[in-house]
Amino acid sequence: MGKAYPTNIYHGFTRRLYAKGRLSIADSQVALSRAGEAVHAACGTHTEPYMLRMVLLAVVNYLHRSWQEAPGTKIEPVDMSDEQKRVYHEWLFDDVDHWDSGDDGNGGEYGIFDSIQWKYSKGVRRTYASLPVLDYWET
Repeated sequence: MGKAYPTNIYHGFTRRLYAKGRLSIADSQVALSRAGEAVHAACGTHTEPYMLRMVLLAVVNYLHRSWQEAPGTKIEPVDMSDEQKRVYHEWLFDDVDHWDSGDDGNGGEYGIFDSIQWKYSKGVRRTYASLPVLDYWET
């Protein structure tokens, strides 16, 4: 995909997370697909579920890890199963090169990660509108 401009996906995820309180990548992808959202990239526009999930993974990464504009974790996982904890730990320490994506691109470890529920970290929910937006992403 190369360069993507995920502002619409970022806003779709953060607004839905605000409204629902908890949200997974998988649930967000379904909602974004139903709303007709697409990934806008240098190579074109993509509506495929796996493309939306790939960009949603980048959004979760952006919100969960520190960044220069606003350091600190903005979202955190909740109520994880043992399998989700294992996959989350691998993701957290960048050990995902061996992950299986399953037959449809949304299975295996990626499917497990995509099912993790996220919530805003303490104190962030009330100020989420002022968080820096992920407006450019390069794969």
